[in-house]
This record gives sequence, C-alpha cells and structure tokens, in this order.
Amino acid sequence: MAGAESLWQQAQSGTKLTVKERRHVISYLLSSAPNETNQKLADVFQVSEAMIRQDKQIIRRNLAEEVKREDIGLVLADILINARNQIRDLERVKAKLEADGQLASRLYKETCVCIFDLENKRIRLTQDLGFYPKNASSIAPNQYMFIATVNKETGKVETLPKEQLNAAQESSGEGRLLTDGFDALDGEGEDEQEVRRVDITDPSSKTVRTD
Repeated sequence: MAGAESLWQQAQSGTKLTVKERRHVISYLLSSAPNETNQKLADVFQVSEAMIRQDKQIIRRNLAEEVKREDIGLVLADILINARNQIRDLERVKAKLEADGQLASRLYKETCVCIFDLENKRIRLTQDLGFYPKNASSIAPNQYMFIATVNKETGKVETLPKEQLNAAQESSGEGRLLTDGFDALDGEGEDEQEVRRVDITDPSSKTVRTD
C-alpha cells in the first residue's frame, strides 16, 4: 500500500480509494491533521459523513485492541525514547546557540524552556501511568526525634518524644529544657541521668537506640 500522504494527495485529486486505503489515510490524518472536518473528508473520499464517522470508530476500536495486546512497558519505553530524542535535538540547538554567543537571545531562552517543559511532561506521563509516585514524600521515610533518659545506676530507660519531654519539664519547672546532644538533667552524683538523642524511623518500634 502506498504511503498515507501519497494516498491523501491522490484522493484530493479525485482518485477513488479502496476502503482499506481510505481508513489508512484517515488514521494518518487523525494525528497529522486532527482539525479536518468529517464533511471535508467525506467530500474528498466521495463517501457520506456517516461513513467517515464509522471509519473513525473502527480505527479507534482497532487501536484500542492493539493497545490491550501491547506490553505497557514497551509502550512507555517507546514514548520515553521519543521524548529523549526530542530533548537531545533541543540540546544540540542550545549548544550551538551557546557556541555562537547567543545566550541572551529569545531563541536560546525558548529552547531552555522547551527542554524543561519536555522533561516535566516526561515525568508527568510516567506518574499518570503509575510508574513514578506523584508525591515524593510517600517514598521518603519519616523521621521522629525522641529523648531517652538512662539511669546509670538502675539502667532503666524512659523514652518520650522530645517535644513532650521538654514541655513537661518546662511546665513543672524542674531542670532545664533538654536540647539535642549529650545534655544531662540538673543534679550531680551517681544518680545523675544521662540524656541522649535517639533517632528512629518507626514510632511504633519497641527498640530504643542511643548514640
């Protein structure tokens, strides 16, 4: 079968295409010239508008079946390869403008914006398809700060959230506010408590780790 562009030109010159050729051209026009009206297509192909609508419906149905059979990973790979190629072409233009000393030119700025926009669209596409998380915080571990007081004589450990322990001491007026590091409660002697900072990523953990 001849190329879609060639068949389209033949149809415009009055050549009657077969059903297969017509649908091949319509499929091509859906992506290359989406604004072509059904009325114009009907006039060029010498069929009714109802036939054009039917052709488009069949083309969409066939494409849907093809997508169902296709490995979505391969589809995504093709899209990403295409995006990478476009970005590489833009980077070549950018490099040439830099070599020519046109850093302040409008074309240079527009090229930079296009590269950034394509990168954003590439990431957004992978997010929409479920390959990348949309919220990066969902994959970042939460960090919680706890203060552990260790009695050197008994070895007993009491762990409280830093804010809660500071608030309790401040309201009671006992001792000074605990801060990060190796601070100790006021007082001297063998019963003095050693206070250390403890970082854990799971607040429900039963393990107390001191640095």
